[in-house]
Amino acid sequence: MSQRGLIPLLLAVIAAGCAAGLPAPTAGDASRAGQRFPGASVDRLARGRTLYVQTCAGCHSLKSPDEVPPDQWAEEIAEMRRDHGVALDDDGASAMSAYLWAVGTRLREARVR
Repeated sequence: MSQRGLIPLLLAVIAAGCAAGLPAPTAGDASRAGQRFPGASVDRLARGRTLYVQTCAGCHSLKSPDEVPPDQWAEEIAEMRRDHGVALDDDGASAMSAYLWAVGTRLREARVR
């Protein structure tokens, strides 16, 4: 395999490894998120998870959704778009925010119990 073909393969392997540690969204996450993000569904949260991995893992290691206070995720994403040129449209940013907020909230609540 040429070096040109090896780079996309390595990026795909890295992204897959990063995704393995991220919790998949649940129906409970979608219900929780729906109060804050109208139209939230398991599929939309799963899209947010996929975008998080695809968009962010290429430049840095991914934070667990509960590493950042849930209400700060939208600003984190906005900052990456604004200050670091991350190419993500508004709908994708919203889906990513909803996933990180919902799953981060679930994980934080589980730690408190």
